[in-house]
Amino acid sequence: MFAPDEVAMLGSVFEDVLQTLSLVDRKDPMTDMVAKKLIELAVSGIRDPGRLKALTVQSLIQQQQQQIQPRQAARALGPWSRIRHWCKTHLKPRKTA
Repeated sequence: MFAPDEVAMLGSVFEDVLQTLSLVDRKDPMTDMVAKKLIELAVSGIRDPGRLKALTVQSLIQQQQQQIQPRQAARALGPWSRIRHWCKTHLKPRKTA
C-alpha cells in the first residue's frame, strides 16, 4: 500500500500531530483516531507532510467541536431556559401605570 519512505513520512507526521495535540498516552482513544484519520488522508492521495498534519489536526478539532456543541445547546436550553423562552415569545408583557 505505502512505500517504505512513505511509511517513514507517515510515522513522522503521526508523531508531529500527537505532539501538536499534546497526546502522550498511546492508549488514549484519540491516538487511534489520529492514526486512522492520517491513514485515511494518505490513502486519498495526500502525501505532503505539512498538508497531512494540517488536515489531520483540523479534522480532529472539527470533530471535537461537533461533539461539544450539542451538549452546550442542551445545557443552554435546560428546563428553565425553555420555560423562560416560551414566556417571552407567547406572553405579552404587562404594562405598568
